[in-house]
Amino acid sequence: MGKFALLIGVGKYQSSSGFADLAAAEPDVVAMRQVLVEPAVGGFAADDVVTLIDPEPQQMREALERLFVDRKPDDLVVMYFSGHGVVDDFGKFHLTSVCTDKKSLNSKAIPAGFMHGLMEASRSKRQVVILDCCFSGAFANGMSVKGEAVNLQAQLGGRGRAVLTSSSATEYSFEQKGAVLSVYTQYVVEGLRTGIADQDGDGMISVRELHDFAKAKVQEVAPAMQPEIYAAREGYEILIAQALGDPELEYRKEVEKLAEERKGEFSTPILTALEAKQQKWRLTSEVAASIRQEVLRPYEEFAAKMLKYQQTLDQELRPGYRLSPEAWKDLQYLQQTLGLTDENIRPLVELVKIKTLPVKVVPPRPSESQTNNGPTATFKQPPVAILERKPQSISSIKRFSIPKRLIAGGIALGMGIVGFVGLQNLQSQTDPSRSNQESTPSTVEDLLKRGEEKYSKKDYQGAIAEFDQAIKLKSDYADAYHHRGFARRTLGDRKGAIADYDQSDQLKPTMPDAVPSVEVLPAVI
Repeated sequence: MGKFALLIGVGKYQSSSGFADLAAAEPDVVAMRQVLVEPAVGGFAADDVVTLIDPEPQQMREALERLFVDRKPDDLVVMYFSGHGVVDDFGKFHLTSVCTDKKSLNSKAIPAGFMHGLMEASRSKRQVVILDCCFSGAFANGMSVKGEAVNLQAQLGGRGRAVLTSSSATEYSFEQKGAVLSVYTQYVVEGLRTGIADQDGDGMISVRELHDFAKAKVQEVAPAMQPEIYAAREGYEILIAQALGDPELEYRKEVEKLAEERKGEFSTPILTALEAKQQKWRLTSEVAASIRQEVLRPYEEFAAKMLKYQQTLDQELRPGYRLSPEAWKDLQYLQQTLGLTDENIRPLVELVKIKTLPVKVVPPRPSESQTNNGPTATFKQPPVAILERKPQSISSIKRFSIPKRLIAGGIALGMGIVGFVGLQNLQSQTDPSRSNQESTPSTVEDLLKRGEEKYSKKDYQGAIAEFDQAIKLKSDYADAYHHRGFARRTLGDRKGAIADYDQSDQLKPTMPDAVPSVEVLPAVI
């Protein structure tokens, strides 16, 4: 049984091509080669792994032909590509070359049909195609796909074959800013190099296991990406590498399991337990810390993306006003670029909902010729329509469970203030009598109301004092804990805010990490 691989990376394109350069393409190829030729992992002979960086189309055609011809049925053949994928107006998929442009696909790109013909003619029954394609420029200028979707299964699939893709042809693949490898290849390499992709513990990594691992990790970083696998039944079980069985792998599996269960948040008891595991398996502190850092990196990167989206949303918001369609379109583009789903940003959007009343027609002042005789009154100007806005109090913010990692990262609650503090400043104008009401409270509801009023005037310590009194009178008053959490977070007391939200949710449970259903997102801001 032989093992043969062709690794192609195209990262440089002509300025007139319409394709952006991809810095990760060459490092992707280097990383894939390293893991395949590692004797304890891929086991490929170095001479049997061919690499092409920024090749001409003819080079690609010749290398592809050499890869698939003269193979035996049990030979393992791997073709990997990192670069732009492009689709013509008939939905036919192509791999780009260094000189591809969107107007000359037939002569300067490699059509899927060419590859499919070579694979069908090959005697190998263990063929693996891995496409880390960026589809940001997927469709050629002036072209649109005829049909509902690009059918990669029909164009590249077949018996004894598995095709793995970083995303569908209607989605983006992502190059992370500051990262060496593309997101998808990073986790394909990690799954092979560490052996963590060996899900059933049999010491071997199948194509199915590699796909499942890479997909799960990619979606932790970029939830909108949908890596796909196209294979017949036997294609899923093609073995592509062996898994390292050692203490480091066992520790990594334990960290992976805990990170998935706890969404990347490790409490002090969990860290203490992991320290005990580290000592049990005789790992150094440096090795254990490196494994934890690598496992938790996608969770941290996701939190960073959420923070970037939240900060941008904060900058766009104006108290009392909805976002313009143009602003919302720009935010949707940012969301897509960051790889965030609607569900990811829903808590952020819910916190800053601003409600407005219907348009109310207000007549202008009458002219000098107006009299009190009713029908004879005249106006120099027609009525003018204005929007009357209703202030929003802290009590009108809907309660829901907020993921602690968002609170601790400063992502969620800070922006909630934008939505109602500015509106509260309007309250003294629309209802000046409220600011003079400082009656002695007689019930916990009165204390809660006074706390809200002090909060609206930015007297956050005073608000907390009122909520404290309400809790002393009624220790199971969930709303008082909830409101005090807002005030504490405003003052920067994140630990206190989390404690209040936990207590509030225990007294008045909500679904964990959920928010109330909202309308179409542009309409709720």
